[in-house]
Amino acid sequence: MTSTPNTSNARQGEPTILIVEDDPAMRTLLEHYLRQQNYKVILTSDGSSALAYFEPENQPPDIVVTDVNLPGMNGYELIIEFRKRGFNPPVVLLTGYSLDEFDLPENLKVDAILKKPIRLGDLAEVIKRILKTTG
Repeated sequence: MTSTPNTSNARQGEPTILIVEDDPAMRTLLEHYLRQQNYKVILTSDGSSALAYFEPENQPPDIVVTDVNLPGMNGYELIIEFRKRGFNPPVVLLTGYSLDEFDLPENLKVDAILKKPIRLGDLAEVIKRILKTTG
């Protein structure tokens, strides 16, 4: 399923977080929580829709939070594709896999991996840390 990117209620001047999550309940939970933390939030349900934000005419998001298992293009393929396009935003991967068994491809650098179900406080800490180190 391809979704149209949703930027409704985005506020100016705050860091922008792109959420790529196919589960509507999880997407809504992340959106509400991150807006309460004063972030601009962009929502997509699949990798193809997320790639619209990595076109030369667009300002890319400050951070990408993506599920690994997505319909069509998975989270790994999404990261590879936007890096091919010359963009290298910080990435937080969300996965249902056990972190002990999680196998991240060697050539794929991400800033954090969180196991579902995630604790929202953990996500907030990761985002703050990333923003602090990226300026």
